[in-house]
Amino acid sequence: MSHPDSYPNGYGMSLVRFSQAKRSSLERFDLSKKGSVDNAILSLVEELNSQQHYFTTSSCSGRIIVVANSSERIIRKKGCDWLYVTHEEASKPQLKDALVKEPHPYTASFKFEPMIMHVQCSNIESAQKLMQTVIESGYRNSGLSIGNSGRIILAVRSTAGMEVPLIAEHKLIVTDEYLEYLVQIANEKMKENLQQISRLGLKLENLQDIKVKKASRKKKLAEKIVFAPKEVKPIVEKDENFEELRTENLSTLFGS
Repeated sequence: MSHPDSYPNGYGMSLVRFSQAKRSSLERFDLSKKGSVDNAILSLVEELNSQQHYFTTSSCSGRIIVVANSSERIIRKKGCDWLYVTHEEASKPQLKDALVKEPHPYTASFKFEPMIMHVQCSNIESAQKLMQTVIESGYRNSGLSIGNSGRIILAVRSTAGMEVPLIAEHKLIVTDEYLEYLVQIANEKMKENLQQISRLGLKLENLQDIKVKKASRKKKLAEKIVFAPKEVKPIVEKDENFEELRTENLSTLFGS
């Protein structure tokens, strides 16, 4: 059963309710570890949040990290220790310094995580339009989730991630050469990740330009319809031979 204040087809929210949710979300304090939007996706986030039917609920521009776990328990996000993290290309010397510190954790993994973003959409139509745009930009692992309350979330994701164990049972299990190779691969993935973000930004701008142009064309068409004359008189071309003939007949009839 849809929410009483949901979109007419049951998939989404009314614009009033969506606007309230958007304002509340954007005014909320950023609870991420960094506490702010990553620079690489700042313009992307601002573009989405400026549009009527979208707002971002969480985002990360992509990162290269070493995640440690101090025990045999399953690693969970809140209990993770980050030995190293960067949202740009990794530095091998800095990464190596993070790994030589004693004592080693029980386990540690080297990860590349591509850009991820969650966007709330006002209705299923706007969600589908954005979904098509992100897929065309290369985010083929993206997907929609629809809640009973009419909340529609688009998760923007790609498949470019990687994860390699570095430490097991408190021992470093990779060589220096292999570590260098991992950094090289991760940096290549980060470059492609940033290029993909740029492509998505251009797609969103083009999408907005198309909407503006369509709105402009509709406005001009409406103006033509409103200000068009009610009656259109036929156009009669002047025929010189007909005029001469008409003059001669009048002269014969009335005299000259």
